[in-house]
Amino acid sequence: MEKDSDRKEDLEDEEGEEEGEEEEEEEEKKTISNSDIKRDERKTDMGKVMTVIHEESKKSILDYGKTAAKKYKFEELEPTHRPIFSLKTSTVKTEERFKMSAQEYLDHFKIATILQDTFKTILDRREENARDLFIQYLEATLNGEHILLREHAFVNATPLNRKCFLQQVRKVFHCTPCYKIVTGLDYLQLLTLICSDFPKSLMIEAVKVINVADTKLPSTKAMEDLLFEKYELFDLQCSICIFFYFHEFMEGIKTIFQDAQLNSASLDLDEECSVITIYTAACNFIRRGNLNKCPYPSFENVLEAIIHDTDLEERLSSEPLVLADDIVPDLTGKISYRKFCAGMYRNKHLILSIYKPIVSKSLLEKRKLHESSKRKETGSKKDDIKRTKTKG
Repeated sequence: MEKDSDRKEDLEDEEGEEEGEEEEEEEEKKTISNSDIKRDERKTDMGKVMTVIHEESKKSILDYGKTAAKKYKFEELEPTHRPIFSLKTSTVKTEERFKMSAQEYLDHFKIATILQDTFKTILDRREENARDLFIQYLEATLNGEHILLREHAFVNATPLNRKCFLQQVRKVFHCTPCYKIVTGLDYLQLLTLICSDFPKSLMIEAVKVINVADTKLPSTKAMEDLLFEKYELFDLQCSICIFFYFHEFMEGIKTIFQDAQLNSASLDLDEECSVITIYTAACNFIRRGNLNKCPYPSFENVLEAIIHDTDLEERLSSEPLVLADDIVPDLTGKISYRKFCAGMYRNKHLILSIYKPIVSKSLLEKRKLHESSKRKETGSKKDDIKRTKTKG
């Protein structure tokens, strides 16, 4: 009997221990579940915080994108008035182009230079399909990419190549919050990534006429020392645009100002000359120039540069239509070479005309769709021919 009672006590003790263990396990499960719930709550809270941060950063990026786009759309450029009206509209220019003879058309658009470079590329890569190479080269030309990593002589050879180069520079290098101010030397090194032998002299000419970023005044340094000054990237880009694309014209204007400054052996950037003298000489220079060899700005562009930052420009801001012939009699006063250059590179109509794409993206997309549909049709026809042959 004693043994039976001892066994019962042992069993009761074991059951009590098991119940205690079960209670401990339940408590542990509860604590674990509570900690999991808290962890999940923390995760959700952190997730909400991260989404808020992400949305705010996304919003700030979008806001900067909008402001950068505004800057990139040249809305801050001048003149604020309507562009001086040209009697030669785009339709008239198109008609003139269609009236050209075959040789005039080839000379005007430098087709021979493009074809020579195309055939040179094909000969250098003889092992590849010549037809495919020819198509690839023409597509690259339409996209403005044929001038990438080419020497300055080729980039400078035609107005088309110059325009393509500036468009590629605009795509690659643009303003960011951390990249609004840059030295002339740094920007020159960036340009050499696209054109390895881009001339330093052209960069010096471009930075001569723009203000330093810190002081908003012209630099007192000379020649290569100017490249170590800091400039606003946007102004530097626009100045390079004018001095590179209209290189021959700007060299001519430089000579005109130097000739007008009778007492100076070299060009004084800030010495003022008669406005009407400069305008007349510039127009004569454009008339004498060979438009087939290099690009020149129109007479209207020259007028806009001359009246830049003057009382006449303010008066024209309220006019619905401005004709060049109406402005010439009002050209009075004096202008310096620096002011004229500022009028050129701050003219949004002129800069946008240079950055205007060669072929619109919609036309290129239509062409690609047309080619893909053609390939599908030719492929289906080939399949039909194969089927008929196998049946026969």
